Amino acid sequence: AELKHGRVAMMAIIGFLGQPSWRFPGFEGVPDGVGALTEAPGSTGFACLFLLVGFFELRILADLEEGNEPGNFGDPFKMIKTQSGGYDERWRNLELNNGRLAMVGAIGTITANWYTGLDAYQQWQAAKPATIAFIKTTLWFAP
Repeated sequence: AELKHGRVAMMAIIGFLGQPSWRFPGFEGVPDGVGALTEAPGSTGFACLFLLVGFFELRILADLEEGNEPGNFGDPFKMIKTQSGGYDERWRNLELNNGRLAMVGAIGTITANWYTGLDAYQQWQAAKPATIAFIKTTLWFAP
């Protein structure tokens, strides 16, 4: 389950970074982030996406992971060159670690978006002066 949640979080981070500059047709007027769940086209689109992902999770992906750990589909496109011919323990650990970091980042971005109403880039821009001030007051050797 951790592998699946990590993959979803990695896709969510990509979505957070892409949403200020690209929208699905018909969703151009929907607000960013958590605000999309409060508007009619955004909430309807989320409900449809939720049902579609649930269908794939319960019907199609369950057959692909038979005989493996949950979420382990291996390397279906054989893109990774390793000694074992694909997805091995090293690649799984790399994906788990990146997924863990993405989960923390996604939760932080969602929470900050809900609280401030800013997208990911605006959050980073707003945090820049506070970060510089903190570094200057904390580190004696900071310029």
